[in-house]
Amino acid sequence: MKRIETEGMSIQIALRTLRVSEVFVSFQGEGPSGGERAVFLRLAGCNLSCVWCDSAYTWDWSSFKREEESGDKELGELASQLDELAQGTCRLLVLTGGEPLIQQHGVVKLLKLLSTSQPKMRCEVETNGTIVPSVGLAAFVHRFVVSPKLANSCIDQRRRIQFDSLREFASIDKSAFKFVVERPEDFDEIRFVCDAAGIPSEQVWIMPQARTSDDCLQGLRLMSEYALTEGYNLSSRLHILLWEDKRGR
Repeated sequence: MKRIETEGMSIQIALRTLRVSEVFVSFQGEGPSGGERAVFLRLAGCNLSCVWCDSAYTWDWSSFKREEESGDKELGELASQLDELAQGTCRLLVLTGGEPLIQQHGVVKLLKLLSTSQPKMRCEVETNGTIVPSVGLAAFVHRFVVSPKLANSCIDQRRRIQFDSLREFASIDKSAFKFVVERPEDFDEIRFVCDAAGIPSEQVWIMPQARTSDDCLQGLRLMSEYALTEGYNLSSRLHILLWEDKRGR
């Protein structure tokens, strides 16, 4: 809601836009849908600030210019753009960020529009797990890919881990959990978070923190045995292996 002051009166106008960073077509590079062709909608804004974030241009306005990196898009126009990019061949929409659940009210409206024009398209929402999804949003989402941030993000635990929210996601059958790992010691924290939030090991994907293909491969090799031992799945970062750290890929 946006508040406008007119002759001493407050008028609330429901916004029909989303703050968008970029829209593109690529392969889903991470998690349970890895390798699938998808339309990506990257929304601007985040409630966290991970030191290794590879999309800081969506939220770090001290380093990037907000007006150059993002803009408000009307929902109908945005739905038409996504329709055109899908071209009848993409069956997956990946909603990412930033943190897309910051704008979940507008996201629900967008997904309602797409459910009419693209009834066979599935929606996968990538989230840091700190915000509980509304019932309305969950109805339109095929899968939540929840990525709780570990201590390697250099964020205070009280900000990055919200156990009530994670338990809510864990209770939804269509949730998967993806952890960004830098070192073997991170598995101790993953085990703690999963136990406290009731996250089954078969719903967990381990992914190396990497900005280059060499680092990605090294991380996969280092973490693979630990993931196998713990009963976790392993996720590559396909877009990094193919195109390094190129935006829009």
